[in-house]
Amino acid sequence: MAIHKTEAIVLKKMDFRDTSLIVTLFTRDFGKVKVVVKGVRKESSSDLVHFEILNQLNVVFYEKKKTELHLLSESFLQDPMLSSRSSFRNLVFGAYLAELVDATFEPHQISKNIYDSFYCTLKNMEKDVFYFWILYFELRFLKEVGWFPNFGKEIDVKHADEHKIVWSSEQGGVVFLDSPINSTNAWNLEKEHLELLRDLNSRVFQDVMEPLADSAHLRAIEKVIREFIHYRLDRPLKTERFLSKSQIFIRENKVSELEV
Repeated sequence: MAIHKTEAIVLKKMDFRDTSLIVTLFTRDFGKVKVVVKGVRKESSSDLVHFEILNQLNVVFYEKKKTELHLLSESFLQDPMLSSRSSFRNLVFGAYLAELVDATFEPHQISKNIYDSFYCTLKNMEKDVFYFWILYFELRFLKEVGWFPNFGKEIDVKHADEHKIVWSSEQGGVVFLDSPINSTNAWNLEKEHLELLRDLNSRVFQDVMEPLADSAHLRAIEKVIREFIHYRLDRPLKTERFLSKSQIFIRENKVSELEV
């Protein structure tokens, strides 16, 4: 069995037998791996806290060649990602990103770009730039997996008829239509939304980040991009259903500091 050491972010965990866990990790050097963590649920163990979702770890694991289930030897809690737990909203969106990575990447499919983007987003979930960093991850994710949408470069925003600028998931992004919309996955875009999409596209692929402050337009764009991702996945994510319910809960209870 080969022995590997790497950084990893916890995507999910499940109980295994009486005292162990199966943990799904997204590692920087070996992609997505599942490991057995033996005895970690014993009362005498102090390491259970390491395997909370979104934690960043340094791990050592034994790779088994005949199975996708490997054996964890050592783990060190490198970063508990406190910003991702600072509010209910942050935790829900963090879980959504974790499930997105888990649903998309095959075992041992390596993407250091996505790992670094995931880590950067979790570290920067600050209140006033929250949606920028979610979009930062989503757009870089779409680029990496080959699903990047069309942002209508051919459309002259200044002279275009706003009522004909449309976002269509089925047609791959921004389109200019002469006929009415006839799709549940399409809707009109305001010119401000299209300009913001293009601005985001230039910002999120820069080496030096210049985050945009949260706004109603930015939240609307994030929802558009998230629904585009779900259309391309062709199946619902469990966290998205929970996210929708949590948004209703937050609005009904008027918890403004957790507004999504």
